[in-house]
Amino acid sequence: MACSPKRPDPLRDAEARVRALTREVGTLREDLRREVKRRERAVAQAKEHEEARRESEGRCQELSYSNRKLASELESLHETARAGQERDRRALRGLREGLAAVESAVAARARRGYAHVRQLQTAHQQLRALLLGLASSCSPHAAAGSSSLAAAAAAGFPGGAVDASLLANVTVLSSVAAPRVEQLLGAAQAHAARLAELLAGGEG
Repeated sequence: MACSPKRPDPLRDAEARVRALTREVGTLREDLRREVKRRERAVAQAKEHEEARRESEGRCQELSYSNRKLASELESLHETARAGQERDRRALRGLREGLAAVESAVAARARRGYAHVRQLQTAHQQLRALLLGLASSCSPHAAAGSSSLAAAAAAGFPGGAVDASLLANVTVLSSVAAPRVEQLLGAAQAHAARLAELLAGGEG
């Protein structure tokens, strides 16, 4: 008697499929958990990167502003330095020109002073020679007056003023010599006054 073929057990097959599906579902769940964790880490890193990017942009803006401000301040300093150098150059130029003008004025005043001194000395020498010549030829009364004139003339007219006794003694001279003496005395007094003015101007 022949044996009949063995029939598959549907329940057993279903249980096997359920176990296989259960294992597959477990594997898929584990993969899903790992993927979720990876996504969470990626999202956290993305947030960190975004925050770092914003901080970098803010820092870059701050540095750009600081750079522009420093560049503006540097340009302002350069402008101030250039203006200061120009002022210094103008001041030095003015000082040189002023010094040259002062030196020229002092030299001109000195030349005028020397000229007046020479003229004063010349008038003094001429007056002294005239008085000495008159002293040897005039009367005793005129000679006495002439001697006082000569002594005063030899003193060099101190202070630039003519002594009153000199002018008084001129009246006793001869009519020919008196005008010349008065002329020399006037010239000497004028040169002495001019020299005093020059000296006073130099002190001022």
